[in-house]
Amino acid sequence: MYQSTLSIQGQTTVPVQIRNELGLVAGAQMVWETIKDRLGVKYVRITPASTVMLKSLRGIGKDLYKKYGGGQKYLVQERSAWDKKSI
Repeated sequence: MYQSTLSIQGQTTVPVQIRNELGLVAGAQMVWETIKDRLGVKYVRITPASTVMLKSLRGIGKDLYKKYGGGQKYLVQERSAWDKKSI
């Protein structure tokens, strides 16, 4: 576990070990949210914004597969189109 100190201006430093582990660089956007556990204890979860954005894209293509009759059928159609282009 790592610690940092909150300044009078409300700023803190992300410990270098955490920055390295997450690949954070200067200018990285962070998402802060408060969470309450089952016992009612509140804590803060900090997540790199890129991770949050990636999670928001999950399932974005599911309707596309339905439009083409399912994922397997869609892949077969796409791959056959690739084969036609390479001839």
